[in-house]
Amino acid sequence: MKIDLKTLCYHLGFENMTAFIGKNSPAVEHIRLKGNGRKEKDTIYIEAVESSSGQVVSLSLGEDRIEIYRHGLAEVFNAVSDITDAYESWDRQLQSDETQKDGAQKILEHALDYLEGGFYVYTTTGKAFSAASKVVMEKDHFWEFIASMDDYAYERLQELERRIDFAGFNEVTGPIIRKEKTGGNIYVHLPIEVGNVINYAHLIYFCYEERLFPNTDIVLARVAAHLGSCFDNYRSTGPSKRSIEIMKSIINGHDTLSKEVTDYFNEIQWQQTDRYQCLCVSCSEQERDFKLTKAYRLFCDYFPSAIACVDGTTLQGLINTRGISNYGSKLRSLLSELSSEYVCGISNPFHYLVSVRLYCTQAEKEMERAIDEGVDRSFAKDHELDYFRDLLTEKPLNESYINRNLLNLVNHDMRYGTKYYATVRAYITAFYHISDASRLLGIHRNTLLFRLDQIRQLIDFSEFDAAYQNKDIEQLCSFHISISIIDQLLYQREMRIKNSGRL
Repeated sequence: MKIDLKTLCYHLGFENMTAFIGKNSPAVEHIRLKGNGRKEKDTIYIEAVESSSGQVVSLSLGEDRIEIYRHGLAEVFNAVSDITDAYESWDRQLQSDETQKDGAQKILEHALDYLEGGFYVYTTTGKAFSAASKVVMEKDHFWEFIASMDDYAYERLQELERRIDFAGFNEVTGPIIRKEKTGGNIYVHLPIEVGNVINYAHLIYFCYEERLFPNTDIVLARVAAHLGSCFDNYRSTGPSKRSIEIMKSIINGHDTLSKEVTDYFNEIQWQQTDRYQCLCVSCSEQERDFKLTKAYRLFCDYFPSAIACVDGTTLQGLINTRGISNYGSKLRSLLSELSSEYVCGISNPFHYLVSVRLYCTQAEKEMERAIDEGVDRSFAKDHELDYFRDLLTEKPLNESYINRNLLNLVNHDMRYGTKYYATVRAYITAFYHISDASRLLGIHRNTLLFRLDQIRQLIDFSEFDAAYQNKDIEQLCSFHISISIIDQLLYQREMRIKNSGRL
């Protein structure tokens, strides 16, 4: 790591030191005692000179100079060497830890060691790193509390939120120096860039009273850069170290990472035929970073095997409901924790991850509904048929999972009390056999034929006829998939009517 004269001026710590430092001192990579010959532009030279007050040791870099009084040449040279060695050692550790497990925590630890010790809060989501110098720790009860705990505590992040001023967090790309809301200390906020996304994660460093140690912001900027570069290597969720891109690929239904997604599920032992539920959490742009970190932490605490990612101002998560005891009570507790600050949309439980994007979209739409209606949460399952009907009017048939005509029959039955959906359902289930279909319905075959004539006048029946005539197995299977989903939705609707008032 390169060092400038301001860094040395601070870290030498000699008394009675006068500094003459230019505004744009270049960084240096070497130190040496001054001798004859041409000077290197990136080298600090150390020499003993005489002055009216006695011998002075001078550190020079180009036209910039630091003069140190009442200290010998060897003493200053050794001190500068130690500082340089410490920087280089720290830099090597940073470079090494970028490819190691839990590299983000190690980088933060190294940085704090170099900044004269201290303690930190590292959230398991990687969204917020908070550190404090040793001086702050000794005078602040909050950091004393942190130092006394062996493991991460959610209360730490809650207390941290109370101290931070969120204004302008998303408006700048460089360090911000502010005074904390509880008074007494100042802190440096540095946005962490990940994949060209600014403010994807944050580093907060607390100082004591009104004093920011010289060069602290430079050192922290270096830490922030390394944290961003190693972001994909720390534990994203559960027992896996997969990157955030894999989680987004799962949730958004992308096929570009199909092998990685399969490996990911094998690693965390999720079966793709398990039951899942999608949860979306949203907050305002000004509060998104720490608020979404809090939501992520709660989400993973309540459902340890969950998958989640933060995209913009929204947290999207998949809950593997299989094997979770008292799932309903955990979900209610989670929503209770989030209700005062977040708008939540919850999709229907579903099978097979190929349909994840569909349900995340549904949950997002439900959040929009909640915002429009001014409620703190809204359940997608309460409006599922409306959602699928709207979906099918916007998207091509091959992008949906419910046949448009079948859904139109469901809507017609609900509005007019007919039994057209059940009729077509039986007709397809019986593989277009009139007698078998009529027996399934418990009606005369002539009644079935009459109903089918009425249905043909209501919807375009040609796709059903063509699938049978052409023996199109793929199309016939799509009809059965649509029927299975609609039956599940209708059953859930019936159960909610019977158990109104329950989650």
